[in-house]
Amino acid sequence: TTTITTTTTTTTTTTTRTTTTTTSAATTLPATCPAVPAVDPISGACLGAVRAVVYTIFFKNALVVNVTVDVVLDDIPAAASVWAQSFSAVFLQATTRGLNTYPRSGNPGYILGKPVLAGLLVNSIVELATDPADWLTIPAASATCDASSRTTVTFGDNTASGCVLRLAQANFSACDTVRATAAAYLALGPADSIGKYGNSSQSSPSDWVPLIGPDTAPTPTDGPNTCGSVVVAAELQLLIARVGPLGNPQWILTGARVVHTRRDVQFVCAGGYCEAGAESWTQPVPLSSTVRFIDVTKPPEQFTQSPPDIVRKVPSDFFYPFQ
Repeated sequence: TTTITTTTTTTTTTTTRTTTTTTSAATTLPATCPAVPAVDPISGACLGAVRAVVYTIFFKNALVVNVTVDVVLDDIPAAASVWAQSFSAVFLQATTRGLNTYPRSGNPGYILGKPVLAGLLVNSIVELATDPADWLTIPAASATCDASSRTTVTFGDNTASGCVLRLAQANFSACDTVRATAAAYLALGPADSIGKYGNSSQSSPSDWVPLIGPDTAPTPTDGPNTCGSVVVAAELQLLIARVGPLGNPQWILTGARVVHTRRDVQFVCAGGYCEAGAESWTQPVPLSSTVRFIDVTKPPEQFTQSPPDIVRKVPSDFFYPFQ
């Protein structure tokens, strides 16, 4: 789509902006342009001449996604002998959800407490959310197991959260719903690739590690008042290490996986729970989500370089006459 807006900055200077959003490799600028310059019959001035043109080019992963053109028009007095014009281009990085740049989490290694980079690998490009708080998330502690409330995973910070899922006896007649509810709460944010470095490049797949797991769920076995293979715990394990010079080591992330704990959930018919009139009574099922950073740094090795071999070459009579 193409839009044009015109505003007047002074009585004689006009700025025209043209916005073009590209959807393919080729870009066609809009056909609608400012009026052709004309000569004022009274003053002899040239009206509507181009004073300056500024191209703003937004790019993402080496692809142009948006272009804006600012054209400044001005009048050339009849007595003017010199008319200065300027033309410039500005390149700005565009992100997945908009045209704003965003900070990284280190350079090159991670800074403790900064968000862990995570996104989806699409055609050798890792797509990141605009807001770093949305890169890698786990469920926040919730009294109602609300999956929409999230907590950002930050580098080096072990985290634990959870909720209590309350199930009535009638829920056990729809075990697929019970399993889906628990899995939805414990799911990570949408990500399949984790950044090795705090400044991992979206266009460099080698800067990312795959998020492994969770394992394929076994075929559940449901029974009376029992729902099989319900996910009750999820642990995100992140392997980290310090690498580089001993005087300035950098934190990197070397591996990531998700481990699910499943068990059969049973509604216990104890006391009055399964008697008439107790249909609304519920029993608790605790759900937990944890993030664990595992330091796999190897102890540093200190060594001293052996001295170089000095090859002495002197003339045969170097010690003359002291031979």
